[in-house]
Amino acid sequence: MSFDKTNDQIALTIPKFRLRHSPDLIGKNEVYIISIAVDEHGLANPRTALNVDVGIKNVFIPNMKRWSWHYFGGDGYLIYGPKNPGSYLSYAILYMESNKKSRNIGREIHEFLSSDKGKDSLETFAGLVTDNIAKFNVVTTALKGVADVLAFFLQNNGDKYLDFNCGTLFRDLADGSEPYHAGEVMHRPPTHFIEDCIAVKPLIQNPTEVYLPVREEVEQ
Repeated sequence: MSFDKTNDQIALTIPKFRLRHSPDLIGKNEVYIISIAVDEHGLANPRTALNVDVGIKNVFIPNMKRWSWHYFGGDGYLIYGPKNPGSYLSYAILYMESNKKSRNIGREIHEFLSSDKGKDSLETFAGLVTDNIAKFNVVTTALKGVADVLAFFLQNNGDKYLDFNCGTLFRDLADGSEPYHAGEVMHRPPTHFIEDCIAVKPLIQNPTEVYLPVREEVEQ
């Protein structure tokens, strides 16, 4: 079964991560993740599609212990897709530690992005990607800029910045790799606080063959 880079979709997930050191002095770590992703299609009209094609998502994990892995269910925590990205996909991931035990991070982000400063940041991002559609490095830099603004806003609310992870996945690779590195789990060197990995899940839309699990015969 082969992956059709033109029609098939991918999903980008975080299967697991762990906190290597405790940012909280008493060890009650309330970690949350904010992810932002933009693909080629999101550049068509970014000023009106920022919260759709430039997806900003978040998840809250309470009472994390250091050195213990947090495993997300199924194929992992979804940060992009399922979708066909087009020629490329760029993503940015923020790891933060909350100063409160319970809070609506999504609502706070939405309120910030609806403010004048938040709107200005998104407008700057939209202008950059519109003017530099083919310049992936500029798009990635602009995406990091949005993440930096979010991190600054959240730190002003008393939260602690833990880590930042970003990357770009290309469809047309000359080295023989699978488009978007589909099927791979990508690891990076751990930082002081965070060790994580990103999985690229290929989703076949029109499989031409059906594979059934092979059961091993057990001697009676």
